[in-house]
Amino acid sequence: QQQQQQFVVYFDGENKKSLSRIKKEINDSQFIVLIISQLSLDDFKTAHQRENDYFLQIELIHQRKKEIKLKFVPMGDFRNLDCNDYPREIHKHERSPKAKTIHDIISWIQEEIQKKEKPCYADNIAVEIVDLL
Repeated sequence: QQQQQQFVVYFDGENKKSLSRIKKEINDSQFIVLIISQLSLDDFKTAHQRENDYFLQIELIHQRKKEIKLKFVPMGDFRNLDCNDYPREIHKHERSPKAKTIHDIISWIQEEIQKKEKPCYADNIAVEIVDLL
C-alpha cells in the first residue's frame, strides 16, 4: 500500500522540482496549502500566451479539489480581485489539462480567497500555515 503525503505547500516563484514530480505530489497528497501572491496573479493574465508552471500546478490542484483538503493563503489583500481581468482562454502549457479557462480558474481562486476573513502577509505566513495543521 502506497503511503500518501500528508501535507504539501505550493507557492509561486521558481520551483526546482520537475513537473512530473509536482504532478505526483499533487496526486499523492491529502492536504495542500496554496500560497498566492499578486505577482503570480499578474503572471496568470498571460498564461494563454506562454506556459506558466505555477498556473499548471493550480490547474492540477483544481482537478483534485473535491478529493483533497485545500487551503488558500493569499499573500496580500485580494478582496478586489476581479476574475474578469483574466482571459477566457485555455492555458498554453502543453501539459495543461485544458479543462477550464484561465478566467474559470481565477474565478475559483477568487471564491476561495473571499472566504478568508483577513489578508495574510509575509511576516505572518508561518503562523497562517501552522494554524492550518
